[in-house]
Amino acid sequence: MSLPKPMDECQEDLSSVGLNLAPTFNFAAYADHSELIQQYVHLGVDLHKIEKNQDHMRALLTVDYKKELPMYIQFLHDCGVPANELGEVITKAPLILTEDLDDMKVRMRYLVAHDFNKDSIARIITKNPGWLLWATKKIDERLGHFQNEFQLASAEVRYLATKAPKLITFNFKHIHENTFAVREQMGFNKAEQKVLLLVKPQLWTLSRKKIMDSFHYLHNTMKLSHTMMATQSDVLITRKVRLQNRHEFLVELKKAQYDPKSQGYIAPRRVAVGSDAEFCSEVAKVSIDTYNLFLKTR
Repeated sequence: MSLPKPMDECQEDLSSVGLNLAPTFNFAAYADHSELIQQYVHLGVDLHKIEKNQDHMRALLTVDYKKELPMYIQFLHDCGVPANELGEVITKAPLILTEDLDDMKVRMRYLVAHDFNKDSIARIITKNPGWLLWATKKIDERLGHFQNEFQLASAEVRYLATKAPKLITFNFKHIHENTFAVREQMGFNKAEQKVLLLVKPQLWTLSRKKIMDSFHYLHNTMKLSHTMMATQSDVLITRKVRLQNRHEFLVELKKAQYDPKSQGYIAPRRVAVGSDAEFCSEVAKVSIDTYNLFLKTR
């Protein structure tokens, strides 16, 4: 059979020759052609979230699904990440698929060396997989900061890191600002600060302004003491508008009694937590319709 000349007209179907996939910013274009993308779908990775960031897309698309991806999955499994949460972990921190596995193993050995048990390590990685991107020196500095700043015992440091792993790698400037707010602007003493950190670490990641607004209302209008706010810290992470609505309703009913020594005492946290229906039936002891009418007439 003679070979065709360069300028001869081609009679064959060549649609399958060459790249099947054009450059795209949408994983859907790859779904029917890429075994790698199909693997991510099988794992439960939320591709819609990842495709919003080109670096995250690149991290997923450059992994060798036969050689590399199984090794990363095995590593996460060894860290204690449940099989049904592997997809969520990759969704939260896709860049771990570009991180050197040996470096991440060192970071896990650091936790083991500091007496974190298997359950703690699994929770840390599952809730904050971005932890795996941090060098051990940086993690050690962060844990040391909380230990020294709030006079925590080693067991308390492990408890804090396990309870709120996102806090350890959170924006450090924000943490410093909220520490200043809790200590200097709100006036909680050292013992109260420690209680707040261990019980409600969210106070160090939430908006400083929103926390301050709630604090001022609790302290100046509801007349709650620092001790009461520290021991019923749900109130501090509750939006001011919710506190205001419910407190003023209780005032209207003559039930706004937050002194535990007085008859008719209502625990402040009961004003903060729960749905409006629960607040009405369990705290105010009125119908939800009565409460809604009150809100409309304010």
